[in-house]
Amino acid sequence: MFRPATTAALARLLPRYGAVRQLTQGAVTTKVEVADGAKIAVTTYNGGGDGSQLPLLMINGWTCPKDLWGALFTNGLYKEPRFTGNREVIVIDNRGIGDSSVTEGPYSVAGLATDAAEVVAALGHDKVHVLGISLGGMVAQQMACDAPESVASLALCSTTAGGRLMTGCDKSFARSFFGSFRGWKEDDPDSQLAAMRTFTKGCLAPRNKLANDSSSVERLAVSSLWSGNRTAEGMGNQLAALGWKGGLDLESIEQPTLIVHGTEDQVLPYPNAETLAAVMPSARLVPLHGHGHLWNFTHESAVRTIDQFLLDVEGGSLADSYTTEPFSANYV
Repeated sequence: MFRPATTAALARLLPRYGAVRQLTQGAVTTKVEVADGAKIAVTTYNGGGDGSQLPLLMINGWTCPKDLWGALFTNGLYKEPRFTGNREVIVIDNRGIGDSSVTEGPYSVAGLATDAAEVVAALGHDKVHVLGISLGGMVAQQMACDAPESVASLALCSTTAGGRLMTGCDKSFARSFFGSFRGWKEDDPDSQLAAMRTFTKGCLAPRNKLANDSSSVERLAVSSLWSGNRTAEGMGNQLAALGWKGGLDLESIEQPTLIVHGTEDQVLPYPNAETLAAVMPSARLVPLHGHGHLWNFTHESAVRTIDQFLLDVEGGSLADSYTTEPFSANYV
């Protein structure tokens, strides 16, 4: 049985987990102190729900804070969850980014998975759905293998099985993209925006018009920069986790899994999704044709597919396959 964490329950955690700041109606932000003393920032939307739906934990990717989900998962202006019904939605800042602690590196996928699991336990939940994008998808896989009884389902977005099962990106692209933040200076906003432009463009599809629209890239870069705190140390420590060797027994993951991946992903090319779908016994693959790595900036309607998948998991009536509505431009 899972135990929904209400706002009142979060308040009772204050002596150990620090002050809660009310952001908007239904949204509460706090920090959870994990075993090694690091503090992980967490925002809960619709705290506790009505107990009829399992909570959804969302884990973001490299350098991406918990408020950077695009129009896909949260409305950027009001920060209201966009999932159906009374589902509690939990988003976290991975260690090293946003309002979470920047501790000594390097970080690992296993360590980030332990952080996430400790947050879930601190909030009083025994079982959650887990959605992870990019690095967050690797963390989600690790969580499912470490404690399968605590993971109801997986939504793996723009991610990889790692190691020998990974399809790498073009080497020249890798040098540019993963070196995006080499020029980052803590006291120089211009250097930070330049870094974010490189990162943002790499996250879009090369043949998608957004990738070549300088005004769209600029808006996304600025909104990304403003979404949370970043330091060169924290981003570098997180980068180390991307060297993940995988090696998990993915064939043993029996939880229903939805794999959502852009066919024009430059960072983790689409064959990574096909590999995951082939190895995981309960996986359904949803290709997003023409979209890139962070398709959550460009394919708004995919949220309804993920939402339906979660409802189907809870209803015990999974579809044989899932599709999305035709693409239409969203807020970008």
